[in-house]
Amino acid sequence: MIDIEAPIQYYDSIQPHGMVVVLSDYGDRGDRHILQLSRNSEAFLGVTAEDLLGKPLAHVLDAKQRQALDAAASELDPTIPPRLSLTLTVKNQAKSFQGRVHRNPDDILVLELEPERQETEVSLTAFYQMVRSHVRQLQTTDNIQRLCQTGVESIYEFTGFDRVMAYEFNPQGHGIVVAEAKREDLPAYLGLHYPDADTRPCRHLFSRNYSRLIPDAHVENVPLVPRENPQTGAPLDLTHCELRGVVSCHQTYLQNMGVRSTLVMSLFRQQQLWGLISCHHLTPKYLRESQREACTLLVQAMSLELSVKSQTTEYADRVACQRKLSHLLESMSDTQDWVKGALDHEDTFLGMVAASGAVIYRDGVCDSVGKAPSQLQILRLIPKIEGQMADQVFACDRLEEIDETAACYRQVGSGVLAIAISPALRHYILWFRPEYRQTVRWAGDPNHVIEKNLDGDGMVRLSPRGSFAEWSEQVKGQSLPWQDWETEAALALRDAILKVVIRQADALAKLTQELERSNAELEKFAYVASHDLQEPLNLVSSYVQLLEMRYGDRLDQDAHEFIGFAVEGVTHMQRLIDDLLAYSRVGSRGEPFRPVSVNAVLERVRTNLQGRIEESHAMIESDDLPDVMADEIQLMQLFQNLIGNALKFHGASPLRIHISAKRDHEMWRFCVEDNGIGLAPQFADRIFSIFQRLHTRDEYPGTGIGLAICKRIVERHGGRIWVESSLGCGACFYFTFPVCRLEPVEDV
Repeated sequence: MIDIEAPIQYYDSIQPHGMVVVLSDYGDRGDRHILQLSRNSEAFLGVTAEDLLGKPLAHVLDAKQRQALDAAASELDPTIPPRLSLTLTVKNQAKSFQGRVHRNPDDILVLELEPERQETEVSLTAFYQMVRSHVRQLQTTDNIQRLCQTGVESIYEFTGFDRVMAYEFNPQGHGIVVAEAKREDLPAYLGLHYPDADTRPCRHLFSRNYSRLIPDAHVENVPLVPRENPQTGAPLDLTHCELRGVVSCHQTYLQNMGVRSTLVMSLFRQQQLWGLISCHHLTPKYLRESQREACTLLVQAMSLELSVKSQTTEYADRVACQRKLSHLLESMSDTQDWVKGALDHEDTFLGMVAASGAVIYRDGVCDSVGKAPSQLQILRLIPKIEGQMADQVFACDRLEEIDETAACYRQVGSGVLAIAISPALRHYILWFRPEYRQTVRWAGDPNHVIEKNLDGDGMVRLSPRGSFAEWSEQVKGQSLPWQDWETEAALALRDAILKVVIRQADALAKLTQELERSNAELEKFAYVASHDLQEPLNLVSSYVQLLEMRYGDRLDQDAHEFIGFAVEGVTHMQRLIDDLLAYSRVGSRGEPFRPVSVNAVLERVRTNLQGRIEESHAMIESDDLPDVMADEIQLMQLFQNLIGNALKFHGASPLRIHISAKRDHEMWRFCVEDNGIGLAPQFADRIFSIFQRLHTRDEYPGTGIGLAICKRIVERHGGRIWVESSLGCGACFYFTFPVCRLEPVEDV
């Protein structure tokens, strides 16, 4: 029986295979006291809980063990409580325990104790080799599904549970079994969905307490004495307590599944709860300490690999999306009418966000491509979207929830992604996806997951479903979901339309004002840049004149070739302009400085350059790097330019790049070292000047502005940048940043 309004972590009992001791902080007499105790102390220690309550901790632990307890309690991560061996001595009888200690969310010290059990002796080396072997198997998997399958098979081997499953939460909170290892005689659960209500009451606990073992769900819980904590006047918060009692609803749930023992461990992706590893056993089962540690290490390794593989997959999808966006913008730049430019390149316009149809809506006028709803249906839909659009974008994968008539056109539009080009003028772009029909296999009827029954005393008893027989459901009227990078690409297209076409005159005026405010150095490089830009401008002009003189109003193959040359010249000109703007905006468009983790920045840079790193087979290594006060975006741009240059100017030998940092008085001196082609020492200063190139564009592409940008970024942060190199022997790019003001300043 449980009050459904009370959070389940506030509970007044524990599982009987261990005991809990709740301790006070140090008092005036310099010792901790026992505030609460599980009633099973007599079974473990031969002394009743009442006889131990209020006693000083010295009553059961000697000074050395109390010091060990205090040291363990100082650990900062309550989700993985420190473990220690303790010997409790009561009435001259010593009992050995494995202990875990943590401070709960109410800052109360909780000590969990389990009696030491005889374990088969396993050497540290053998344990390490066993775990390392399985971790290596996880690292060699090539996708998330295979990662999960390899992980559950390893845990199945370690633990001997009857069934081990990997369970993923979808955006709606429902779970799906994505991998399974089991006894051959048990039915398969692979592919089954479990309703959100199965884990909703305790999902927040999985994000904070990574492991939960229930050796026997059928045994009776042991109450705490007293029931309420003396310091809070309420039941103890057992969020981080592995011995937390099993609520009656969960006991019934497991009983209905025919399960006696479970082990549940949390899987994280990029620090967010992604799913669970759920182990079931049909009979009572207790895990040795070494088995638990092995499982913990494996699941942590799975979480790391899950994050890496997700980022890699997402990066590839983002790159593909951005590539299509770039092609679309390039095509649209060839015409003065952006609407025509988009509609004339249907495949790119739709493929950018994986849509099957699109509509450009301009105050009642609809231009459509692909498979899209009719104009009348669009006119009805627009006001409903306008009412829910936030930050100029709206995404929905179930249109029938905002427009009941959407059921009439679900074959072409069950999902919509919309952006506002001009809300005042009612100009929008809408992309559509059709209905994606699927059969969802549920483990039991999801419509009868939990029943609430009043007991005689007015409390509510939660009754889980009694049957877990497979129950199928046809999902209709729903499209595939829109991904974040697709929404970002749509907004980027909106920005490009506004900047390049609709507000072209305003953008040029602002650019002129910005150039007028530039300093003398900016005026100098603007002159040099304008000279360099004449080449692509002249290229465009020459071939356009040639087209006019020779062909007039007709086009043939030569004309198409000339147009291609013109586009190539314009593209290079645009790249120069972009780099010039980036250079000029280092000082005027930067963000305020704040503490930034250079390690985190470097990881993001590696992700951004992943494709080029793999293409060049480069090995990038880094030391543990410090935090600095910086503009995070500019710091990432700095590392990306330096590492990008190393990837570009590599020799025949396998490329190795190493990033390090060394304290030099009040400055950090960073070094990006490579074994590339290097450069002659006499060019060491020249390369940081704008438009100074040591190679032709045919040899190595680029604009010659990247290192000049790096110099401006470093100087904005109060440092300097230089290079040490010789031809054919690689290069070491050094730059300095002030020590973060949060760090103590000392001479080194």
